[in-house]
Amino acid sequence: MASTSASSWPPEPRRPPGPGEQPPGPGAAESEPAVSTLLIGCWSKDRATLSVTASHQVADGDQAAIDALTRPAFADGANWACEFDVDAHRRAVQRAYEEFAREDGAWVDDTVEHFEPDAF
Repeated sequence: MASTSASSWPPEPRRPPGPGEQPPGPGAAESEPAVSTLLIGCWSKDRATLSVTASHQVADGDQAAIDALTRPAFADGANWACEFDVDAHRRAVQRAYEEFAREDGAWVDDTVEHFEPDAF
């Protein structure tokens, strides 16, 4: 006789994809960890430009991985890093612009993929 675990039935409802998000592809494993994008960079001395110099995919909230990536970057002169709960570099750069630069009239210079944020 087959049994079902209380945690697997009924299945939890899925959150629909947000703007700019793609639904999971066929065969996407339910147990895959959520992924975030860690951007690392440097503010100019006049704080007019945030240069994004590195981008890494990390498991959401994996502080050990974030520390391992940011520690050497800060030792080499980076002075800014932020984890964004998006799985695409371009969306992370857009969020960096919206959340850290736009309001102050600053710009984000993406030196990794050369993406220009929408300055709407």
